[in-house]
Amino acid sequence: MKKKRSIFFSSLFVLLLFPIQLNENAEGHTIIKFSSNHSIVEDSKEVKFPDKNLEEAVREAINKPNGNIYVGDVKEIEELIANNKNISDLEGIQYLTGLKKLNLKFNDIQDISLLSNLKNLQSLHLGYNNISDISPLENLITLTDLNLESNKISDIDKLSKLVQLEFLSLYNNKVSNLRPLNTLVKMKDINLYINKIQDINPLGGLVNLESLSLGMNQISNIESIESLNNLKTLELAENNVSDIEPLSKLTKLNDLYLYGNQITDIKPLGSLKRLKYLDLSNNKITDVSGLRLLENLKRLSIENNELDDVKGLGSLKSMESLVLSNNQISNIDELGSLNNLKLLKVNNNKIRDVKSLGKLRNLMVVDISQNQISDITPLMLVDALALTNINFSDNPLPKYVFDDKLYQQFILSMLFPYIEKSIQKYYGEFRQYMNEGIIDIESTQDGLKIKVVLRTFVGPHNPPYGLDTNTFVKSGSEIKEVDFNHQDVKFP
Repeated sequence: MKKKRSIFFSSLFVLLLFPIQLNENAEGHTIIKFSSNHSIVEDSKEVKFPDKNLEEAVREAINKPNGNIYVGDVKEIEELIANNKNISDLEGIQYLTGLKKLNLKFNDIQDISLLSNLKNLQSLHLGYNNISDISPLENLITLTDLNLESNKISDIDKLSKLVQLEFLSLYNNKVSNLRPLNTLVKMKDINLYINKIQDINPLGGLVNLESLSLGMNQISNIESIESLNNLKTLELAENNVSDIEPLSKLTKLNDLYLYGNQITDIKPLGSLKRLKYLDLSNNKITDVSGLRLLENLKRLSIENNELDDVKGLGSLKSMESLVLSNNQISNIDELGSLNNLKLLKVNNNKIRDVKSLGKLRNLMVVDISQNQISDITPLMLVDALALTNINFSDNPLPKYVFDDKLYQQFILSMLFPYIEKSIQKYYGEFRQYMNEGIIDIESTQDGLKIKVVLRTFVGPHNPPYGLDTNTFVKSGSEIKEVDFNHQDVKFP
């Protein structure tokens, strides 16, 4: 009996020590499989986080506000968002081995060595920390998205092994050598804005790139870019570029930023028929006729150049926003054919006559300040353009024009509470708005009828969401809304 009892307890000990799995084979026989107890022991290991802010983020992820945290609690976490939590110590994060997405932006992290154990990571955001050494990332070969912006990184050699990368941001670092990136042929989006780059030849083989940001570096030669014919967005602002001939082959470009360079000849851009946004501000351009074939262009900025005419721009029928400030332009008649134009800035030029602008029925914002204009009557005939949305300061205009604007601004100031109430009533919540202006004032038997137009916003960083027209009647001290009209409109 003693022997049987001994065998029983021995068997029980084995079962406890080595958990079993029962399976049935094809013949119907039961097969017993023993598994190691290592995973059980590991799962029961306590994980400590010296950084209480990191611990708080982990507890939130596992929905465990109190009690000890064990490996078994954290190893299955696939996503951890812990940005802007003042984290400085990553101890404990090495046990989150199931992580696929990790966001630690806006913290105070210097040492990322513990991340080397997170071999399943696909997306890693470490922007806005104090990181200089990124060597622990070299074995995270499943990464497709890596954000390292605003750190202190100069050496990126270890990135060469991350061949699955598609998105990389090194914005605002100290990188000068791009050779480690030439192996990352799957890359679609690279942000290298604000670094110390002169040579961009290593990027020439990254033919899958769709977006490339190289602004605020020390680049003068862009020949290697001509092979990147899948680019849709290219940002080369504030460099030392003068020859833009290599760009002529990038026919898929939609958005091109070239402001702050040494460009004089823009004819190579004439082949970029898909361009919708082009910024050529702060260069040395004297002739814009090379842009005349860009029929899809919607937004163009050429302020702070050396233009004395606008020949060629009249054919850009899709144009919605045009900025020509701070040039030497005297004649803008050609702009009268831009029927889709909503925003026009031609301040600080030598313009005398704005008759052609009276044809532009969609104009909503105009800056003609610092010119030699003595009559703005044509602009007063544009239905969508409020006098308060015209900046005509520093022009030799009659005094009554300035008085009229002040009068309308005074009326608007009285209407603000009613405008906000009207917006909240229509949307069911408050919406931000801008460019409010009076487009009609009419005296009726009921009182002063005032029609106000404005742009509404979804949020402070969102593009305008619509166009609202309110009609109010002011009788004595009483103001009431009599009409509200909303139109979904995209603004430049």
